[in-house]
Amino acid sequence: MSFYNTRVLQVSDDGAIVLSTSDVFTGIPMRVKNLPDATADTDIINFSAKMTGSYSYINKRGDDRTIRAYDVGRVCAREEIPESVLTGKKAFAALPIVGAPRVDVIASLPESDDLKASGSCFFITEDGYLITNAHVVKRARKIKVKNSTGVFPAVVVRVDETNDLALVKVSGQFKPLCISTNDAQLGDSVFTIGFPAIDLQGTEPKYTDGKVSSLSGMRDDPADYQISIPVQPGNSGGPLVDMGGNVKGVIVAKLNDFAALRSMGSLPQNVNYAVKGKLLRDFLGQSPEVKWILGPSPIDSKSAVSSVRQAVAIVLVY
Repeated sequence: MSFYNTRVLQVSDDGAIVLSTSDVFTGIPMRVKNLPDATADTDIINFSAKMTGSYSYINKRGDDRTIRAYDVGRVCAREEIPESVLTGKKAFAALPIVGAPRVDVIASLPESDDLKASGSCFFITEDGYLITNAHVVKRARKIKVKNSTGVFPAVVVRVDETNDLALVKVSGQFKPLCISTNDAQLGDSVFTIGFPAIDLQGTEPKYTDGKVSSLSGMRDDPADYQISIPVQPGNSGGPLVDMGGNVKGVIVAKLNDFAALRSMGSLPQNVNYAVKGKLLRDFLGQSPEVKWILGPSPIDSKSAVSSVRQAVAIVLVY
């Protein structure tokens, strides 16, 4: 990501606190590593950097602050250069973790040069109907679905942009999830399995769990649940399930970090959202050809994790 006309607030030995003045990030402080050695307080600089997480510190007033952390990177030795840069596919790339295999996950996917985005989805019928978010497949020229058994061409059957739901179809036989007839209750234990940030975290499914924190979404939106399950870009479209593996909703978004930073002065912790199961049931009711399964399914939590893992897949957007 590139930043322009950024003011340096304070330089330290291990980085600098800067204040962005770009259109999107105006007034947002950030911590940046590996700026040029000559960088000094009050400088106005331009730079490109990769987000690496968050940074906590105590400001001059004694207040705790958590802000976004970025790294400009460094010039590396030739033997460190990733294969994608050596072959000319990329101008720059993140170095692999020391001791980890140097694998370009994206390059291993079909038609990787044309891949624009990815998300999560889950099967709701044995004959290949899936659910994801409308925003995942919006403006897609072509989509494919990848699970543990292969990669399948897919078509978008129906979209509900208002509630951010999409029905997708592939050919084959699959193991679907049950969609619960009961709404989630405040404090219910829930989990998801999805595919966040596949370029960094890989294509193996990732499990996270938490609670239903609120029965309404942002600004009391009645269409969503607020959940404490940690989610990241790429989790969108994955199932929100109870401990029996029954679908209670669809992972849709996390609280915008930058909006929260402007409002609260710090980054939110595990404030995320899911479309409610009732809206999913109403959406599927508009497609009578889809023979989805109503729950609950009486299985234990260990079996539930296994069932959800088999039912989730990656949406590849081209």
